[in-house]
Amino acid sequence: MEVWVLFSDETRLLWKKDIAHFVLDREVLTKPGSKFKYNGGGTSLLSDILIKKTGKPLTILAKEWLFDPLEIQNFEWVEDRNGRALAHAGLRLRPRDMLKLGRLVLNQGIWKGKQIVPKQWLDESLFRQMDSEVTLFRKDGKSLSYGYQWWLGETVLGNKRIPWSLALGNGGQLIFVIPTFDMTIVTTAGGYGDPTQIQKSIDLVENLLTTVK
Repeated sequence: MEVWVLFSDETRLLWKKDIAHFVLDREVLTKPGSKFKYNGGGTSLLSDILIKKTGKPLTILAKEWLFDPLEIQNFEWVEDRNGRALAHAGLRLRPRDMLKLGRLVLNQGIWKGKQIVPKQWLDESLFRQMDSEVTLFRKDGKSLSYGYQWWLGETVLGNKRIPWSLALGNGGQLIFVIPTFDMTIVTTAGGYGDPTQIQKSIDLVENLLTTVK
């Protein structure tokens, strides 16, 4: 592992007691909203707000609000040294349960006839907020866009553009939501720290889409 990774701001989230103070104390380099920079601190800050507002840990909130309604019974979540689930990493789910999350999003937040996640929030989450300028996950050199916690891309088939939304996890743990084909695809892999593994997974899905009639 590179030394810089051990001392990166994101790694330091593992032992910081006051996450909000740590995240908000980082130097602001560009005007907010003007340039994309992926960071786990933003996700950790969202989690910290929820925890303080409800008085419940993240694992309990996820279980009550999401996992129980979707009948997801088995999951693991890596914790920091203060016993808190890492909001930005470490959630382990079975592929079939990852698929449930994708179908929930595809169905506009509805599961078995019940609205689990507000449709308006999902619409805003899957709306292109900005260009990420991240191209390393694509062989064609095209950058992915970013919504609220979702990566956004498209596959071009002839003269047809197939948009998709992507939950992207380290190592190749991906959830694709593809409304055009009413399709959700999940991939799992073990290439942690290797962005080429994610590229391979995206290529695999795009090749699969060429076979859909």
